[in-house]
Amino acid sequence: MGAAACGTCGAVVEEKKRNPNFIYLKSEYLQIEFAVSKKTGDVFSADGVKYAAKEVELLASNKIIITHVEHLVKKLFGGEFVGCEKMGKNDNNNTASTPETGTEARSDEFYIY
Repeated sequence: MGAAACGTCGAVVEEKKRNPNFIYLKSEYLQIEFAVSKKTGDVFSADGVKYAAKEVELLASNKIIITHVEHLVKKLFGGEFVGCEKMGKNDNNNTASTPETGTEARSDEFYIY
């Protein structure tokens, strides 16, 4: 890894060596970079959280967007998401929208366990 200074603003830009076995994405919603294993489908966040491929499939198939809260709980306690179920109707309005998907999901509509 090396560092280079920007000629225009002087900001230091870190040059990262990227592993060709991963696809790198940034969540605009969480403001975190993720690496997706091309081999296993597991997802690793820059802050050290691993989402197994089956967790990603569970969340994606139910169109669940992970919020900062769920991400922090997973970071603190580890483990895997193994299921989810729709909650009853409520009056909360915790809506999250992401530029990546252009869809909306309510983080309070599902129990994730």
